[in-house]
Amino acid sequence: MDSGIQVAAMIVIASFVIDRVTGGALFVLSLFDGWNRIVPDPATVDDPRLRLAAQKRATIVYYVFVATLAIVLVYTFDIRVVEALGINWAVETSDRLFSVLVLMGGSDQVAALLKTPHAGKALESTRKAQPIEVTGKLYLEDRADRTPPPR
Repeated sequence: MDSGIQVAAMIVIASFVIDRVTGGALFVLSLFDGWNRIVPDPATVDDPRLRLAAQKRATIVYYVFVATLAIVLVYTFDIRVVEALGINWAVETSDRLFSVLVLMGGSDQVAALLKTPHAGKALESTRKAQPIEVTGKLYLEDRADRTPPPR
């Protein structure tokens, strides 16, 4: 890579691919009953403790998918973020590990930027909205003696 802009573009594109492929794979898997028994959708679980367990399981599965795809991309396309930034002190293995972590974090940020839900954020969408409670006093005055405004 020749510049920081190319490094940023590489990270954004790879992170986008990771997010889309992971989301698509998890969606397709959710169509199968066997998968739903292993990793149930937290939104379909009524018991709060079981819902939390389902959320944790979905989050773990999400990050395993993301990590696997990040590792594949880093090794397939020889992505080394630290070296691409011009820092030559890094050991190749640590540079690749750092690159995997950057792509994993980037995929999470791409999902947030695009406002797409994923397993890591599913619990937030399953919480029920609480009603708004307003306290205070409201005074109503009878203003029958008031003349209506002119038209």
